[in-house]
Amino acid sequence: MPCTRISFRLPFPKLVEELTINITTISDPYFPDGPADDDPTGGLCPQISDYEVLSRCLQQLREEGALKAVVLDIRMEVDFSEISINIEGDPNLVDEPREQAKLEAGLNPLVQANVLDADFTLMPECENEGTITSQGVMHCSVRRV
Repeated sequence: MPCTRISFRLPFPKLVEELTINITTISDPYFPDGPADDDPTGGLCPQISDYEVLSRCLQQLREEGALKAVVLDIRMEVDFSEISINIEGDPNLVDEPREQAKLEAGLNPLVQANVLDADFTLMPECENEGTITSQGVMHCSVRRV
């Protein structure tokens, strides 16, 4: 995810029982200077470290308050016609088992605490009016038991 610092303050963090986070990025891959050398997705998918940063923030909120559930929805909407990546010709790009493992590993403390419902969807952006198709290229999820 982009290295953007977002600062916000919850009014009563110790009273938050359920937190829903929707993250949507549209169009280009999120690395303005190109993806990391070890990123087979070309910068389209979050890395484990991206999930770990988010997990640490949520774990802190959970440990200091009443947080019992986190609902996380990440959608990457990409106009594949504008970037030099062929999703069908590169088997490393869309690898659901790899991305599922990254999601679970990066958010592991929340998974182990059984407080997380998370979805990661990589979706093509349609050419018409900026809408997206109903079918994602890739979808990974984690659910509370």
